[in-house]
Formats: sequence, structure tokens, C-alpha cells
Amino acid sequence: MDRAAFDTFVRTQGPDLYRYAFWLCGDAASAEDLVQEACLRAWRSRDALRTERAARGWVITIVRREFLRRLGRPHEVLVPVDVATEGPEPAEVLALREAVGALDPMYREPLVLQIVWGFSAKEIAELLELTPQAVMTRTFRARLQLRQVLGRHHGRSA
Repeated sequence: MDRAAFDTFVRTQGPDLYRYAFWLCGDAASAEDLVQEACLRAWRSRDALRTERAARGWVITIVRREFLRRLGRPHEVLVPVDVATEGPEPAEVLALREAVGALDPMYREPLVLQIVWGFSAKEIAELLELTPQAVMTRTFRARLQLRQVLGRHHGRSA
């Protein structure tokens, strides 16, 4: 991947990378650091990248691994995931964001990769080092939990 292609990649994928990093750590500054580190590592190994699609999966894997690596640092305190919002949003959107943010990370992460990034179960399995069946089970359970929470939010039983 040449410099122009890499610059285009960062410009187009940067906001999604940031959103994913924020979903992981819940902190704007940490999310920016994660994305910056991922882009730096991608830049250093850009010759190995052939397509933007391959780069996308690879960089998101770097973001996730850097996040997990940082979890082991005792001096760094990460806050619980709470989705950032810009400006007023309808109550339903805020409720959905809260519900997704409250999911256990083992369910939230594959769901976000599927919904926000549009990755297939096979691609998510590769990124998270799971089987495609485990990914499908986790996204199914995440959706069930969301239905239950959102049903209660709207005064309905699930």
C-alpha cells in the first residue's frame, strides 16, 4: 500500500476505528491513542498490505490487541464503556446505546464488529480468535439481551 492509499485509508477508516476503540475503552483520549498506535503499526508494515479490506481487518485487530495489552498495565485506569453522544438524540437511540454499552464485552464486541463494521461471522471469528459458531452464538445472545433490556425500557415484557 503506497502513501496515498494509506492516507486515504486512514481518512476513510479513521472515524470507524475511533468509534471501535471508544467502544472498547470508553475513554476519548485512550481511544485516540489506540487508533494512533494501530495506524503507526499499520504504516510500518504497509508493504504487506495489499487491499483496503485486508488493511481494515488487520488494523482493527491491532486496535483490539493494543487495548488488551493496555488492560494489563496497572497504572492505567480504564472507565466502563459508555457510548459518547454528540448533541441531542432521541430517547430510543440513547436507550439502545446504553443497552449495548452495558453488555458484557464478550457479547458486545462481536455485535459491534458485525453492526458497525459489517464484518461477517467468519471475519469476526478471525479477529477475536473464536470459531464462527461462537461468534454467531454471542451475537445471538447479545441481541436477546438487548431485546429484554429494551422491552423493559419501553414498559413491555420481553
